[in-house]
Amino acid sequence: MPLTAKVATSNHLTWNMWLWLVWLLPAVLIAIKVFAPGGQEKLFLMLLSPIIILLAGLLGWLPRFVLKKRGFGYSPSGVSAVFAVHWWAFSLCVLGIDGADHMGPIPSPLSLAMPFLGDEIGSDVVRLSMWVTGFSYAALVVLAIFTPVQTQQRRASWTAWVAVAVTPLILIGLGALI
Repeated sequence: MPLTAKVATSNHLTWNMWLWLVWLLPAVLIAIKVFAPGGQEKLFLMLLSPIIILLAGLLGWLPRFVLKKRGFGYSPSGVSAVFAVHWWAFSLCVLGIDGADHMGPIPSPLSLAMPFLGDEIGSDVVRLSMWVTGFSYAALVVLAIFTPVQTQQRRASWTAWVAVAVTPLILIGLGALI
């Protein structure tokens, strides 16, 4: 569907980047984890990365595939917002997992980037992000199935931009409060 005045930029942008983001982001996150200091989780990621990337890509494509089969040529506003929440939570979950080896604990990339968080808050952020990743994926699938066609082209399109901006802040903030 060509970009028209009826479809908000955020919805069109989400739709266009969806296909490559579901493959590229997991690969980049795994590469960051593999090249960061770590222990046994690096070996796990190196060996299982093809399976992890394949599963993330195929599962990530599912909601868009459902939307396309239903006649959408753009991402509805609610789906765009949940999509942003999902991938932020997924990223914080992967980057927040600590490592360990025979020498002791190894800080996660999230802890290295934000040392003020500490180990306990970092672990809380990971747990919270895992839950949000699961719930947001379920919400993506439900929204893909039940959102009426030709709705949410412009209405509430600002929610996607807000989700991109505040999701990491909320997840880290809630992790600090838990």
